[in-house]
Amino acid sequence: MPKIVDHDAQRTRIARAAVAAFRQDGYSGVSLRRIAEAAGASKSAMYHYFPDKRALFEAASREVLKMDGQAQDYNDLAAWARSLEPVFGAELRLIMDFLKECGQDAGARSILRQSIEQMRETAHRLRPDAQSADEALALVVGWLCVRLMDPQFDPDGRVLTSDPAPRA
Repeated sequence: MPKIVDHDAQRTRIARAAVAAFRQDGYSGVSLRRIAEAAGASKSAMYHYFPDKRALFEAASREVLKMDGQAQDYNDLAAWARSLEPVFGAELRLIMDFLKECGQDAGARSILRQSIEQMRETAHRLRPDAQSADEALALVVGWLCVRLMDPQFDPDGRVLTSDPAPRA
C-alpha cells in the first residue's frame, strides 16, 4: 500500500524547520541539506516542495508572518516589543544577509514589505491614528535596536509606554 503524505503538512514542517535554520545560520550560511536534515526530509523531498533556497525562504517568511499573526493580541507597544526581542537580532542579521544576496530583486523586497505591513498593522491596532502607527513602529524597531546593542537600556520598556509628545 502506498504511503499517504499530507503535502501541505510536509511543506509547513519543512518551512518551519527552515525558520530556525535561517535564524541560526543566515540566508547564505544555511544549506538546503541542513534544512532537510532538521525537517527530517530528504534533499530530493526539499526540491519537490521548493525549487530553490529563495522559494524556501519565502515559505519560511510566510510561516513567521502566520505565527506572528496568531500571537496574542498585545495591548501596548512594550508587550509587543518584548515579544519580538528574543529573535530580533537573528532576524536582523537574516534580513541583512538576504538583502546582500537577493536585495536587487523586486520579488525579494516584496517579501520584506509583507513583514513590514504586518508590523504596521499591529502598530496601528496599538495606536489607531495612521501617522502614529508608523511612529509607533519606528519606536519599537528603534527600541529593539538599542536593546540589541545595550541590553541594560530600558529593560521595562518604559520608553514605549509613555504617551507621544503633543503635536503642534
